[in-house]
Amino acid sequence: MEAQVAATAKSAFYHLLLAQQLVPFLDRTNLATVIHSMVTSRLDYCNALYTGLPLSQIQRLQLVQNAAARLLMCLPRREHIRPTLEALHWLPIVYWIRFKVLVFAFKALNGLGLTYLRGLPPYMPQRALRSGTQHHLVIPGPREARLAATRGRTFSVAAPYWWNELLEEIRALQDGALPPGLQVGSSSRHRLLLVLGRRRRAALLDLPWEDVLVPHVLSRLPLRQLLRLQRVSRAFRALVHLRLANLRAFDAAQAGPHFPKAAFCALLKDNVALHQLALQDCSAWLSDTELLPVIGQNRHLQDITLSGCAQLSRQTLVAISLSCPHLRRLSLAHCEWVDSLSLRSLADHCKELEHLDLTACRQLKDDAICYLAPRSARLKSLSLAVNANVGDAAVEEIAKGCPELEHLDLTGCLRVKNEAIRTLAEYCPKLRALKVKHCHDVVESSLSILRNRGVELDVEPPMQLAVVLLQGVVGYAPFINLQI
Repeated sequence: MEAQVAATAKSAFYHLLLAQQLVPFLDRTNLATVIHSMVTSRLDYCNALYTGLPLSQIQRLQLVQNAAARLLMCLPRREHIRPTLEALHWLPIVYWIRFKVLVFAFKALNGLGLTYLRGLPPYMPQRALRSGTQHHLVIPGPREARLAATRGRTFSVAAPYWWNELLEEIRALQDGALPPGLQVGSSSRHRLLLVLGRRRRAALLDLPWEDVLVPHVLSRLPLRQLLRLQRVSRAFRALVHLRLANLRAFDAAQAGPHFPKAAFCALLKDNVALHQLALQDCSAWLSDTELLPVIGQNRHLQDITLSGCAQLSRQTLVAISLSCPHLRRLSLAHCEWVDSLSLRSLADHCKELEHLDLTACRQLKDDAICYLAPRSARLKSLSLAVNANVGDAAVEEIAKGCPELEHLDLTGCLRVKNEAIRTLAEYCPKLRALKVKHCHDVVESSLSILRNRGVELDVEPPMQLAVVLLQGVVGYAPFINLQI
């Protein structure tokens, strides 16, 4: 049971940290409901099995209850906890376990409990004794419960032992009846109702779904945990579907390395509030059939990542341009299906585009980039890496049409030359990073202008590169006057 107690304490502390984040939004009554649903319910679940455990194990659960009481009453860490537990009418864990066992015993004696727990024989003396009318139970002897180490933990021993220690008035209780002489206070009535099964325990699902659970609880759970949570019950499945219907960001990587196509269609079929969509890990099966319905019903998308999705077609980019007028970030790296016609549609309809990744889109030529650049004045980051058909004309149009440009990737664009780099230096004052590696016609004469302005380049100066090469050849860097 040591592993069980450790797991219960760990899970309860985790949910207690989640409940702590709700303190600014809830009053004390609603916060108590959250704590009962997420923390103390874990301490109550099957806690009758902790009967007879060492106090060192029970203390771990008691620390959880103390922390929950301090959070609910906003007490400092070193405040004495016993008065607080008494004010909240919370039994300590040791007595809570005993109370649960006595509840089972009461139900077993009144025919309300499980069938296999109803074998508690009443004490019947062989001759007339006063103890025969006090509703005692028989405690099994050593011959009936032979394991000495675990004898005190068995229900057949612990339940009669604790039952016989109760007041005679409580032992005489019947289902729904109170003895006439028993005075019941507020806390006693509360415990008696628990015994009689008349009070329904607060549950997590009793909280307002749209106001509390979805925005403040489920929003902090990763997608993989949401998928597991919907297996608990039909009510949790409905709650998870409500969360997915209002999901703002969807990243397939959070669902695991092997996210199936059927799950993608089921999760997003009712969603109309997506702002971010990342599907770079779905390249093995993602096609227009699955993606187009999602794009069509989410008109507020601002960030879409489709890197490496090779089974899509130009219809996807056209649908994005027509359905997502507020798009700001789009990644189409290694999507060779992107052509000039679909890129023109994107340029005509997505005027707020700020980040565009067209790495290895090999069908694109200068005319498509020249059409895009004047219509994307807000563009801040653009990647045209590994596009051999992109040349000086496209880079010059980008420089003239995108004054807000900060990052430009031209890695492997073999047709780009010095004139285009000089145009960039002239028309892009906000440029901070430029990648021209493997652009063999771009030399230091044009890059020095940007280097003097503090622009980050991925090509080292010639003299520094020579020193690095020399160090690699001879094993050390000799003294070289770099000011010559």
